[in-house]
Parts: sequence; C-alpha cells; structure tokens
Amino acid sequence: MRLKFGIKAFVYASSASVIHDAVSDLVEADDTYPLVFLPQQKELYSHSKALGDELVLAHNDPTHGFLTTCIRPSGIFGENEPGSVKSFVERVAAGKLKIQIGNGKNLFDFTYVGNVIDAHILAAQKLFLHLESPVGDESMRVDGQGFLITNDEHIPFWEFVRAIGDAAGYPTREEDVKSIPKMVGLFMAILAEWMVWILSFGRKKSRVNRMGIAYRCMTRTYRIDKAKKALGYKPRVSLKEAIRRSGGSFAVKNQKKD
Repeated sequence: MRLKFGIKAFVYASSASVIHDAVSDLVEADDTYPLVFLPQQKELYSHSKALGDELVLAHNDPTHGFLTTCIRPSGIFGENEPGSVKSFVERVAAGKLKIQIGNGKNLFDFTYVGNVIDAHILAAQKLFLHLESPVGDESMRVDGQGFLITNDEHIPFWEFVRAIGDAAGYPTREEDVKSIPKMVGLFMAILAEWMVWILSFGRKKSRVNRMGIAYRCMTRTYRIDKAKKALGYKPRVSLKEAIRRSGGSFAVKNQKKD
C-alpha cells in the first residue's frame, strides 16, 4: 500500500503504557525500557499498542525510502475529552472525590493533547528531513525510534484529578479529603468484583476493580530527554494551563445546563 500511494513517512500514535506492566510503580522511565507484552502486560490495550509499536518500527526501511517512528504519550487529556476528564469532573461534582485511595503522594505524568499533536508533527517533519539528508549522529536519529512524550511536569495523581474538577467549577477543599489505605481499597475492590460476578451470573464486571485501584495508587513517571534532543520537543502548553482549559471546557457546558 505504501508503494501504491507513495507513502514515505509514517508516525504511529503509540502510548507510554507500552513499557509499563500496568501494575508496578514506574519511576523516571526512559526510552531504553523494552516493550511489555502479555502475560507480563496486564492491560490488553497496552499489549495491542505494543504490538503496533513493534510492527511499525520493524517496517522502518531507509534503504527503500520509507521511514517510521512511534510517539508514546502518557495520560493524554484535553478539552471536551469524553473519557478520563469527563469522568473526573462528574465524580468531583458528585462529591465522590472527597475520598481517595492511598496517601495521595504518588506522582503521575499527564500530557495535554495539543502537545501530543506537536510531537507528532515534529516527528513527521524530522522523518522528511532525514529522507533528504540521513542523520550521522545516532542520538539525533528519529526513524526506527520510539519517543516518550509528557508535559514534563510530574504531579500527584489525586491532585491532578481535583485540579480538573476545580477548573470545571467544582472545588474540593483539601481538609475535606479522606484517605483510605491502598490495601483496604484493594480488599473492597475484590468484594465488589465477586458480588457483581455472582449477581450477574458472570455476565458483568464491576466498575470498581483491583486494576483501577492499583492505577490510582501507582507512581508512573517518565523522562523525555530523547524527544527533547532528537525531535526538539518542548511542551508549548503548561500543565497548569492545560488543566484550566480541559476542566474549563466542562464548566461552560455546566453553565449552559443551568
């Protein structure tokens, strides 16, 4: 197909989760970390992304003028995002985030969608430049490489969630937040999983589950030195501004409903 349509460069939208097993803490991970597949990988989404990542890089073919690269963003969010951002706002609005699992100190890396787009554009531009003039310095090579992308600002997971809610017009006072130990949260999740499974005769899964509890308590941070150097990537929109925009997009909707 690439020969038929004359495709010379391909940038794959991968994920930072391809180097994480979705269970363990990940601290300052970089692009030297290997891809993680089943059974070590516990998330099917991340496994499928890793398969795509591996396939795309395997088809990098400078000899025949076809260059590929993978962009691996962590925790994408932005305006009107119907997944995590919407869920966070709804939970804060309902007062459900006055209870947190864990001590709230676990750091996480999120990435504003506009910055993710910038990274893809930079990667494509570099690939076309390399087609015309191959790179001699291996550290500046883009083709055949994967690049972790974040906002380059670690933030405690629960602080981020409440900041989104605050930007949407639903502030949560820190003194109102109660913490539940992680082990208690996991025990409650096990009970919920079994109860839903039994009552539904195995046809449904609990929305409260061990994977979700672990995700909210884990540390997951990355280093993006490689993207900074080879792509020239630098987040144009700060985390604070991105949170304001993202949460604010739901504040407008709430005002219209009122």
